Amino acid sequence: MIKKVRFFCLPFILFFFVPVFFTACSPEEHSIDFWAMDTYCEVTVYGGDCSSAENAVEQTEILLRDSGGDSNTLFAYEKKEFEVPYDISNAVNLSLDISYKTGGLFDITIAPLSLLWDVSNRTAPPTENEIEEAKAFVGYEKLTVSGNKIIFSDYGMGIDIGAIGKGLAANKAVEALKKDGVEEAVVNLGGNVSVIGDKNGEGYKIGIRNPFSSGIVGYVTVSDTSVVTSGSYERNFIYEGKLYHHILNPFTGYPFENGLVSATVICDDSLVADSLSTAFFAVGEEGAKTLLEECSNYDIKGVILISESGRISLLGGAGELFTLTGEGFSLEK
Repeated sequence: MIKKVRFFCLPFILFFFVPVFFTACSPEEHSIDFWAMDTYCEVTVYGGDCSSAENAVEQTEILLRDSGGDSNTLFAYEKKEFEVPYDISNAVNLSLDISYKTGGLFDITIAPLSLLWDVSNRTAPPTENEIEEAKAFVGYEKLTVSGNKIIFSDYGMGIDIGAIGKGLAANKAVEALKKDGVEEAVVNLGGNVSVIGDKNGEGYKIGIRNPFSSGIVGYVTVSDTSVVTSGSYERNFIYEGKLYHHILNPFTGYPFENGLVSATVICDDSLVADSLSTAFFAVGEEGAKTLLEECSNYDIKGVILISESGRISLLGGAGELFTLTGEGFSLEK
């Protein structure tokens, strides 16, 4: 593990990965960074210690590995029923609910297609036959969660429990810090950001990445919540001049082409925000308002969609939270 501990106090702090945090000076600022969940993590606490958050993230990583092996996946190869810890079954059940709410555009059982595409390592798309074969094993309606059991209807199906990892780990880190009495903190797990407190009444400014270049398009001012973004720029490859990204359409078997380049969800529950950011990307601008209504039980504070044309759509309460700083973008509320 790579770890670095820092104690500092600056009048203006800018962490130059995305999302970006703008904060005012605060005494006893303690920050630690480390590698976990296959991503760079950073925890900053204002008056307190970071170690419990780091431990919570590491324990979540172990939990995922114990449940899904080194690949963090559950595949129904030799059996169709798996008993997993409550945290895992609860997270899968949440993602299954969102699968139903999107009519399968977001599908928790996308793992066979994701494994086939393996966007991080591919240089060319799979063949039509390969895609059709993988699609046959995708279908959220053939998955059941009962207590601590995950049950597949067919052999060959699978779920990527690693996909819920950062949201779950962020929740656990926040829970651990609050248990230690921490009242102000920022937890960043590879761009999955959760904040505790309101930064002395000012709120935390979390930058939203510019999907077309370096820097940010703007920021949201938030407190006691999570901000999670899914974007086509995160993992992709270019083949014969065409970009192929990692967010796959279960019905076509190919990456979504709905005009969006990123979707950001602001929600108190990081696990919910994690799944919903992908779900809002999947339904696109056309289905976003309907999905927002369908997900009223999740207490979403706002949704930010960025289109290929540079249009930024602010849904829910995002209009009151977002400040535009980038050039070449248009706002739609």
